[in-house]
Amino acid sequence: MDIRHRPTTHLVGERFAAFAANDGVETVNRFIGNIRAGLYDELAEPVRLGVGQGVDASDWEVVATELAKRGLLTSFRLPAVPVPVARDLVHKRCPENVMLADARRRGPLRLAARLNLSDMNELVLDHVTGQHVAGMVLIEASRQLMQLTNHEFVVNDEAHSFVLCSLAAAFEGYVFPLAVDMECSLTKVDDSRPARREYAAEVVISQGGAAKATVRAEYQIVRTRSLVRQEAMLAGKAATTPAEPEVVPRICAPAARRGERVGAS
Repeated sequence: MDIRHRPTTHLVGERFAAFAANDGVETVNRFIGNIRAGLYDELAEPVRLGVGQGVDASDWEVVATELAKRGLLTSFRLPAVPVPVARDLVHKRCPENVMLADARRRGPLRLAARLNLSDMNELVLDHVTGQHVAGMVLIEASRQLMQLTNHEFVVNDEAHSFVLCSLAAAFEGYVFPLAVDMECSLTKVDDSRPARREYAAEVVISQGGAAKATVRAEYQIVRTRSLVRQEAMLAGKAATTPAEPEVVPRICAPAARRGERVGAS
């Protein structure tokens, strides 16, 4: 359907170009190209732009600039640009690998945020399968939200570290690269041992008001100094482990045709 007959158009990054084949979705690059080509110069009614995944603040700046050049700022309703969380609060070095934005408290031990994927995020650079957001992306985003929740409610200093003990994920439906809501609840808080505090958390991932995935984890907050010392000791032991016996290299066989056996000839 032509954008001139749609009340809302969602913009997504190039990594989600397959999803942009649907009505109501454009990649940000294609949308900018259409602005420059004058395809939206005669809109009858204003069109609302929706924030999809893979579009960052710099993309929205370009969109606004190109619309202004053609006098179209009143023809489109631009969204509020998501505000990413600080990278140190989710333990990432590169800004493009931060997956959360618009964090806000929802209760004494509950924190909500929006999924906010960069087109250059490490988990979408290699490939995107189909039109949906991959489960591994949602798991990492959940881990980041747990970290953020710890900083908000539990401990917020470099003297303590997060140690993951177990993690489980359940998926109830596809999550597509549009707006995604996430909420983390601390379900266990055991501070009885200050040197090794025990916690459990649950993250619910929703889209369109329906829960799509749940990620649960158990973890500990321990003193960083003790953790570094223990890790160094275990690393030293691992480094002195005898080498494994040599094995004959194996060459992977090509995929078999129907009815053929795969194995050594």
